[in-house]
Amino acid sequence: MIIKKENSNYNIPDFLIVGGAKCGTTSLSQYLSKHSNIFIPKVKECRYLSKMTPNFNGPGDHVVNIEMTTSLKEYSDLFKKAKAGQFLCDASVDYLYYYKETISSINDLYKDEQPKIIILLRNPVKSAFSMYSHLKRDLRETLPLNQAISAQKDRQKNNWEWVWQYTEISKYYNQVKFYKDNIDKENLKIIIFEEFIKDPQKELKEILAFLGLEDQDLKGDKVHNKSGNAKSPFLQKIILNKSPLVMFIKKLIPRGLKQKVSQVNIEPVAISQEDIKLLKPYFVEDIVKLEKLLNKDLSLWHNN
Repeated sequence: MIIKKENSNYNIPDFLIVGGAKCGTTSLSQYLSKHSNIFIPKVKECRYLSKMTPNFNGPGDHVVNIEMTTSLKEYSDLFKKAKAGQFLCDASVDYLYYYKETISSINDLYKDEQPKIIILLRNPVKSAFSMYSHLKRDLRETLPLNQAISAQKDRQKNNWEWVWQYTEISKYYNQVKFYKDNIDKENLKIIIFEEFIKDPQKELKEILAFLGLEDQDLKGDKVHNKSGNAKSPFLQKIILNKSPLVMFIKKLIPRGLKQKVSQVNIEPVAISQEDIKLLKPYFVEDIVKLEKLLNKDLSLWHNN
């Protein structure tokens, strides 16, 4: 989609995948990127519409500060390699957490024509634990889960990145309600992660119909960007290193090999009953409210 603003033309997305975090947005993006009429930038999470300021102070937050998109021209340039007629997609999970700021940006940029918006939601106990495991994988989180949850308020006060708010990012009711209140019904699609991974091809057909695109056979892996513990912290530091020299060397290595090495170095961590018992009370009320909002039975979340 092209808009005119301040006498210049800019590319902006035709549709957004706004989250939630650790709810399958990477997997969905990988599937959709195989569609001939969809363009997703190499930088999947553009991080523009949420209006974040690049000054987070937590461990590893400097990477997010560097990668954040802060101007409309920079945002538009992310889509400049798209072919004519392709649907442009921005898949940024911060857009669900920063729902008010994102809706404000949408109203400012899109005027009378809203983008299509896709929201994925997962059992909040599982998504919160997965985010915790994700930061453990990236050697950023050092505390046990119970202490990390207790530290959330202090971390927020000290301006750590929003992903450190494990329990808050997975409380979906207010986030989803705001989108439902501000986005026309025909432009909003809400997907339950557990249903998506059970039958991804069925969900993909429905998504393409929602976007008004032709059905194509989209193959891919169900799991991407998996969380867990690094088998070799030393190797993980190299994988995560973004210094100019290391990034230059990485460019010489085939992408498939880099992905394989990265995946092999991650040891999946299953959530324990103790962790479930710790996390579940944070979400019981929110799930009940969400069920009423969506008019959907979410007993699979209550029971697992």
